[in-house]
Amino acid sequence: MIFSRINYLTFVIFVIAGIFFYNKYPLWILLGVLIVMPIVSYILGKRSSKKISLNITTEKRMLGKNVPFKVTVSVDNKGIIPLEGLEVDLSVKNNFYKEKKFRIFIPCGAFSKREVSFDMEYEYCGVVRIRLLDVKAYDMFNMFKYDVESISESEFIVLPTFDNIIEEIELTESGDGEEEELQYKKGDDVSQISQIRNYIPGDKLQNIHWKLSSKTEELQVKEYSEPYSEDVYFLLDSYVDSEKPYVFDELIEKMYSVAYYLIGIRRKFYLTWFDEAEGDFVSYEINSEEDLLQGILKLYYAVPLKEKGVSYDMFERVHSGKKGTVLYMCDKNQALNAGEELDIESDKVALRCIS
Repeated sequence: MIFSRINYLTFVIFVIAGIFFYNKYPLWILLGVLIVMPIVSYILGKRSSKKISLNITTEKRMLGKNVPFKVTVSVDNKGIIPLEGLEVDLSVKNNFYKEKKFRIFIPCGAFSKREVSFDMEYEYCGVVRIRLLDVKAYDMFNMFKYDVESISESEFIVLPTFDNIIEEIELTESGDGEEEELQYKKGDDVSQISQIRNYIPGDKLQNIHWKLSSKTEELQVKEYSEPYSEDVYFLLDSYVDSEKPYVFDELIEKMYSVAYYLIGIRRKFYLTWFDEAEGDFVSYEINSEEDLLQGILKLYYAVPLKEKGVSYDMFERVHSGKKGTVLYMCDKNQALNAGEELDIESDKVALRCIS
């Protein structure tokens, strides 16, 4: 736009110089046209900019991390005057992390509809909103710009990636299992192991006792019976360090994998976190993969804790009179000394089992 104005002023100066030296009638007409032209362009451009509408859409509503997808910005100009184009500022915001901004330029002809598509991918889990932040229209001579009122946004969900980080955790009623087994109590309405027997074709693979099978060199299968009486809370530290978004992202990834394992061995639990918007802990009962997906989506819309390292202390005060087991997952630098740390193959987050 600055260059267009410089070119315009340069041309006007040359015409005035021509009039000074030659004083020809056509040069006076040309000077008049040059003076009127930006005024007309400004008025027509201003009017046309009010007849523009924009809309933003995404190709997918649900996808995995770092999976390419298409974003489309649609422009509809109902005016009779073409514009040089639109300068569109876009915002990409995950509920947990800092906002990212970028800019695109879209040509804008008269009585025309145009779509501009570009590829994106997102590296962190969560609900991500991409929206029109600011739109500027430029007149046909690219000398003036106008604000275009347009509100549009699109939302997509980035799901965690499953990582089979746990091979076997035996959960027995008493908590005193076989040698080398990790034991902790589980919650209501969840079956306990009643016996171990030889594999029969048709048995589910998730019921196979892999450690015992490796010792006996024959496939052994767990059978379940009566439910436990204590609750299990899978507590997540919902503090997000804006300078280290990868830590909370790994927490979600590891939580998903551990939760998926618990579902596979038929263990009910409560996915729990503190939501600043609610001012309280939110617990979502998980019995199935569908429950887990709904719980994750609910977590995605939560407002993170403002203070780090306080989740478990707050949870303990609220649930001090209740029996149960807590699986507490947090930044490894904020991990508690209480309970037993479970190996989840991470150098960023830790998982502790606290009875």
